[in-house]
Amino acid sequence: MGVGPGQSAEPDSDENGGTEGRASPRRDRTPETTGDDIGARFSRPAPSHAGPDDHSVLSALTLDDVVGPPPGALDPGGFEFSPDNEHVAYLHAHLPHDPASAWTTWTLVVLDVASGTRHACFDPSSTPVSARGAGGTDVEREHAGNVGVTRYEWASEATNPSRLLVPRPEGAYVVDVEKTPSRGKKKTNDVDKEKTNDERAARFPTTRVSYPRCVARASSDAPVLDASISPDGRWVAFVRRSEIHVAPCDDVSLGGSVVDPPVEFRVTHGARGRPFVTHGLAEYVAAEEMQRDRGFWWRPDSGAIAFTRVDSTHVEVVDVTRGYALNMGDDERSSSEDNCAEMTPAPDERHSYPHAGCENARVTLGVVDVSSLTLDATTTMRRAAEVSGDPEFFPTTWMDVDCGSARRGTAKSRGEEEEYLASVAWTPTVFSGEEGEKESSASKKKLKKTRGKGHRTTSSNGAESFSLFARVQNRAQTEVRAFFVDPATGQRYPHLDPAFVERVEGTDTWVNIAQTPIVLRRGKPPFASPGDLVGVSERDGFAHAYLFPVGKNAKRPPRRLTAGAWCVLRVIAVDESRGWVYFTANEEGPLERHLYRARLWPAPRSPPWDENAFGRSVETESANGDASSPVSSSTSAPVAPPVRLTRAAGCHTVSIDHAFRRFVDVREDLRTPPVAAMRVIARSEEDDDRDCRDDAEAENSTDADDAFARTLSTAALRSTTSTYAATYASYKAPVLMQVTSADGHTTLHGAIYLPDAERFGPGPYPCAVAVYGGPGAQCVSDSWRLTADARAQRLREKGVVTFKLDNRGSANRGCAFERAIRANGAVLGECEVADQVAGVRFLVSKNLVDPKRVAIVGWSYGGFVAAAALLRAPETFVCAVAGAPVTSWLAYNAHYAERYLGAPNDPGNDERYERCDLVAAARERARRGGWRRDDRLGADGKRKKKMLIAHGASDENVHLSHTARLAHALEALDDADRASVSATSATSATEEEEEKNAAKDDGPSSSSASVERGSSTSRENKREESSFEVVVFARERHVPRGRGARRALEAREKDARAKEQALEAKLRDTESAFANERESRVKAEDVSREHERRRIRAIERLLKRTARRDEPSALRAALLESNAQADERRARE
Repeated sequence: MGVGPGQSAEPDSDENGGTEGRASPRRDRTPETTGDDIGARFSRPAPSHAGPDDHSVLSALTLDDVVGPPPGALDPGGFEFSPDNEHVAYLHAHLPHDPASAWTTWTLVVLDVASGTRHACFDPSSTPVSARGAGGTDVEREHAGNVGVTRYEWASEATNPSRLLVPRPEGAYVVDVEKTPSRGKKKTNDVDKEKTNDERAARFPTTRVSYPRCVARASSDAPVLDASISPDGRWVAFVRRSEIHVAPCDDVSLGGSVVDPPVEFRVTHGARGRPFVTHGLAEYVAAEEMQRDRGFWWRPDSGAIAFTRVDSTHVEVVDVTRGYALNMGDDERSSSEDNCAEMTPAPDERHSYPHAGCENARVTLGVVDVSSLTLDATTTMRRAAEVSGDPEFFPTTWMDVDCGSARRGTAKSRGEEEEYLASVAWTPTVFSGEEGEKESSASKKKLKKTRGKGHRTTSSNGAESFSLFARVQNRAQTEVRAFFVDPATGQRYPHLDPAFVERVEGTDTWVNIAQTPIVLRRGKPPFASPGDLVGVSERDGFAHAYLFPVGKNAKRPPRRLTAGAWCVLRVIAVDESRGWVYFTANEEGPLERHLYRARLWPAPRSPPWDENAFGRSVETESANGDASSPVSSSTSAPVAPPVRLTRAAGCHTVSIDHAFRRFVDVREDLRTPPVAAMRVIARSEEDDDRDCRDDAEAENSTDADDAFARTLSTAALRSTTSTYAATYASYKAPVLMQVTSADGHTTLHGAIYLPDAERFGPGPYPCAVAVYGGPGAQCVSDSWRLTADARAQRLREKGVVTFKLDNRGSANRGCAFERAIRANGAVLGECEVADQVAGVRFLVSKNLVDPKRVAIVGWSYGGFVAAAALLRAPETFVCAVAGAPVTSWLAYNAHYAERYLGAPNDPGNDERYERCDLVAAARERARRGGWRRDDRLGADGKRKKKMLIAHGASDENVHLSHTARLAHALEALDDADRASVSATSATSATEEEEEKNAAKDDGPSSSSASVERGSSTSRENKREESSFEVVVFARERHVPRGRGARRALEAREKDARAKEQALEAKLRDTESAFANERESRVKAEDVSREHERRRIRAIERLLKRTARRDEPSALRAALLESNAQADERRARE
C-alpha cells in the first residue's frame, strides 16, 4: 500500500450551511476557461486560502518546500478498514526532527470507528537504533529511514484481536488491535437517549494496541523482503537470500524462554546460491510496468503459498550506480563523465535489466504446501526447525505457467504468446457446466475448521477448494489471456482456458493490463453464474466495467456494466449480496474522480423484463423450469447510468468497509486541501436516488449510537489535520483552461499558475512549462496536489508563469486519445512536443507569455519530452531542464519500449526507434548548424546554457548511461555550433572586427578558434563554454527526494550565489574603475579649460598694449608665441 492522499481540517464545501443531503452546487468548482475572456480571468489571481496580503508568506517558500512533501501529503492517507470493520488504519506524517532532513516520518495510526479515538500503532522511532540500518542497499536503507512507515497490511481473517503487519528495512513487525468490553451495560430505554455525549462515548468498548513485535529481523547481508501476513494472522512469509521463509507471529518459547532472534523456517529450495534465480520476488518489468509488485501469494486458508520462480540468467546485467552496461568500453565511459559536475562515485549496484529487443527473465509459477506447518497443530516448532528447507516436508507443485522462455525452447513454453505473467490470485474453486461438475466431484474434499488463539480461520486439508487465477500477456502486447489452474495437479482447467481474452488488431495499438478481475463466489442465475469475472476492459474505446461469463456460459459475450465517453478508473469492490459493483470513475469529466456503483443484476423488486431496471430484456425461466437459461445480453446492450455516491466536486479517494455500510471519503479540489469524512452507503432501493449522507447527521439514522459513533470518527479524521492548516495559506490555486491540440480538433486540459498582476504587471511573463506527457499518467485535475506544487508556487512568487498541459497520449481520456502517440506512424515525442508547442502559442496569443522567455522542465518521461522539445523546437523553447531523461529507447526496458514502438527487430521498427532517439535529434540539430543564431550569447557575452540534465546516480529505472550518451551528443552539437559561428564570422566580419574579436580573451569566437586549433583547454573552461550542464545526485534513485538531493541542490544554489556575488563584485570594480577614469578626465578637462582661459586673458592684455603702441608686427609675434606655448602644453598633457 502506498501513501495515499491526505486530509485537512478544511470542511467540505457541501457541509456548510446545511447543504448536506442535497446536490452540491457547482459554484465551488474552478471553471475551465476558453475564448476571449481568458485575458480578463488571467489578470486576477484565483481565490484561495491565502489573503491579498500574503506575499510575505509566499516569499517564505524555500528549497525545503520544493524538495520536501507538498501540503496535503503531510496529512493522513492510506486508509483501510480492519476485517471486522471496527477500526480504520492510516498513515500519518510528522515533521522531521532532523533540520537537515527535507522529508517527514510516517507513523501508523488506528482509529476506533465507534468511539472516534485514535491510537498510535507503530512509530519508527521506537525501533532499536542498531536495527534501523539493516537490510537492503545503502540507498534503500537511507530512503526507507527518511520516510518511516510506507506500507502495512491487515490479516484478512483475524478478528479481535485484529492483526497488522508493518514491514520495515530492519525487519517485519506485527501489532495486535483489540477491543475490550466497556464498563456497565448498554441501556436501550428512553432515558438513555438523553445521556450526554461524554457518557455515551464512555459506553463504547475500549481499543487496546499491543507493542510492536519483531517477527523477522533483517541483517546487513540478509534483508527481509516483501513480507506478507497470512490470512489467519498467525504467520508471516518473506523472502530472504532468494528463498521464501515463514515465521510465526506469536512468541515462540523453547525451554520456558522466548526465542530471540525470532524463529523462521525456509519453505522453498533451489534458488539459494544461484545469483540470478529468486523465489517469491517479482521481476523488474512486473513491478515497474505491470503493477505486479509481489512474487508470492498466501492461499486464503493459510495452508499454501503460490510463488514465482524468476530466472534472469540470460538477461543483460547493468551497473546502475555508474550507469553503464558492463560491456561498454572504457573510452566511451570516461569521455561522457567529463561534464558530470556533481558526480560522486558510488559502490557497484548491478541488476538484471531486459532491454528492448533482448531476452526477458523466465518466470514460472509454483505452489508450496505449508499446511504441515501452519495448519497441523501436532507439528512442534522444534520439529519444524529440523525440517526447514526440506522439500519433502514442504512439497512444491509447479503450474503449467512458463513465461519469458520463448528463446529457451522449454517444453511448457508457449512462446511469445505468453511472454509476461501479468497477475496471479487465489480464488475459491467454482465450477459450472458438466465438465466443471465432473472435475469438482473428482477433486473436491471435505473442509475442516481450525481455530487459533484469538483468531477465526477456516482451512482445508488440501488445495482442492481453491484455484489459481492467472493472466498472461504476449510479447507484442496485443493480447491478455486469463485462465484458471488446479494447484493440486498444476494443470489448467480445459473448459476455463482461456476464461476470457482481451485482444486488439493492428500494429499501431496495444492492450493495457487492467486490474485483476474479481471472481464471483455465488453469482445470481440467470444473470451471473459462480465463477464469472467482474473486471475492466477497453474493448469499446473507453475503460469500463464488464461481467465476463466463465465456464459453460463462456460463449456469451461479456456484458457491460457501465458505458459512455468516460473511464472507469478502478473497481473497488463487488457486493454480491445486494448486486452492486463499486468503482471510481471520471463520468463528471476528465478532471474529477468520484465513487459510483452500478448494478450487477436487476434489483430484487424489479421484474426481469423491466428494461429501465437493467438494459435489455432478460429471458425468464424456460418451460422446463431451468433457471440457468442463457441471458440474452450483448456488449452493445443499453446500460443503466451508475449511481454517484460522492457529491462534492473535485477528486475523491475512498476506502469501503467489508460490510458495504460506510466508507472513508478523502475529498480535495484546487482550493480545498484533502478532507476526510466517514460516510454511509444507502442500503435500500429508496435510498438510491438520494445523495450520500454525511455521518454527522445523526437525526437521519435509525440508530443514534451508530450515527454518534460515525460523527466521532469524522471529527477525529478532520482534527488530525489541523496541525498543517497554516501551511496551506501560502498556496494559490492555478486556473484551469482548455487548449486545442496540434491536430486542430482535440481538446486538451491545462493549468496555469499566474503571477500577481499587482506586483508584476499584466504580462507577458516568462514561462516554465512543467511537463510529463507520457502515457498512463494524468497531471491536470481538479485536485489539491495540482495547487500544492511548491516549485510552481515559488516561480509564481518570482513572477514566472508555470504551465501544465496533458497532451495527447496521457491517461483517462479513452483509447483514441492515448494511442495517438503510436497512431498513423507516430513515435514517442512527436505529438507530445507538438501539443506543448500548441499550448505555448495559445498563451502567447493571449499576451500572457513572452515568446522569447519560455523554458520547459520535466523528469523521467517528462525529461525526455523536455529535451526533445528543445532539440526539435528551439524557436519555441529557449532552454530546458531534463531530469533522468530516456535518451535511447533501445536502452530502456523491453515491456515499456516495445509497447509503444514495437519490437526493434521487426521490419521498419529500427527507423521508429531512430526517430525518437535524443542522440539522433542532437545530431540532426548539429547538421542544421547548431542552436539559433540570435540565442547563443547572454548579456555578459558568454554562451547561454541551453540544457540542464539532472540524474540520480543510483537510478535503477532510467540508468545514468542515458544522460552520459546525451552529454556526449551535446558536446558534438557544441562543436558544430562553434564551427558554424566561426564560419559565419569569417564571411561577414571585416578584418578590423576579426582583429578585435581575436583580442578578446572571453569571446566565443576566439574560444571556438582555439578549440579548432586543438589547443589545450581546462575541463572547467570547457564546462563554461558548453551549452549544457550535468548534475548527478549521489546515492539517489529515479526521483531524488532524500537528503542527498537536497544537499546537492543546496550546494548548487550556493555555487550559483557565489558566482553571482563574484560577478557583482567584478561589475562593481569595473564601474569603480570607469568612475575613476571619468573623474580623472573631468579634472584634466577642467585644467585644460583653465589654461585656455588664462591664455585668452593673456592675449587680450597683449592686444591692449599693442593697440596703444600701434605695432602690428609685434602683435603677430605675440600670438605666434602664445600658440606655440599652448601646443607644447597640450603635448605634455
